Amino acid sequence: PVTAGGEVTYIVEVSNAGPSDATNVVVTDTLPIEATLVSVTGCDNDPNGVPACDLGTIASGDSDSYTVTVTIDGDTSDGTVVSNEVIVASDVFDPNAANDTAVAETTVGDVVLEYDIVVELSQDSVPADGSTEVFITVTITDQFGDPIEDGQAVVISMLENLGVVSPDTAITDGGQVVFTFVPGLTPGIETFEIELENGQTSTFTIDITPIEEVVTTQVPVGPPEEPVPDKPPVEPEPPVEEPPVEEIEPSIDEPVET
Repeated sequence: PVTAGGEVTYIVEVSNAGPSDATNVVVTDTLPIEATLVSVTGCDNDPNGVPACDLGTIASGDSDSYTVTVTIDGDTSDGTVVSNEVIVASDVFDPNAANDTAVAETTVGDVVLEYDIVVELSQDSVPADGSTEVFITVTITDQFGDPIEDGQAVVISMLENLGVVSPDTAITDGGQVVFTFVPGLTPGIETFEIELENGQTSTFTIDITPIEEVVTTQVPVGPPEEPVPDKPPVEPEPPVEEPPVEEIEPSIDEPVET
């Protein structure tokens, strides 16, 4: 489609299937009544190549082309179909005149550009404890493979919970934007959405892995302790022998006679 007041460029290509060379090839171009001629490039009689464009001789199996650029009138209503018709002729008889005419039709209306959105992740899986960041690079190109214009806002969000990327909105530079995903979510597959200014969206996923249990071991600090030598066994002391006790029986001395 083309908007009212916008430009349309037609590329007219003439092919000669042979078997003879086509001499004095002339293309007659009937422009749409809703269009105003801007320029013609590639004719022998430029810049006045409309309605007639002289292409000279086209050899058998060869082709030639030229371009016509027009502006659609600003008051053209949306939904109008503008038609550009071309007819080719040559001094050499063409046994298949059915393909000597071509028509290009364009609808006037709002132009919705479709972009190609490519998301690249620095890694596909991250732990849920927030110990690893993921860089999300979004490359956006148009239908011709050219990068999207600088200064376009690109929004990224998780479909269930917002605020897990930084920033939430980035501005295109060289056809790209870069986000940083900081994990810290419940383990599982999380789906995110990319949205462009024209409303076009694209989704991608990141695998949030369970947190692995970390077992720590304390290592002593300082020089190793010297081993304590074994003490010799302690022998028991010999028992102490007590002297025998003599029993003294009491006696009564008898008096001595004198």
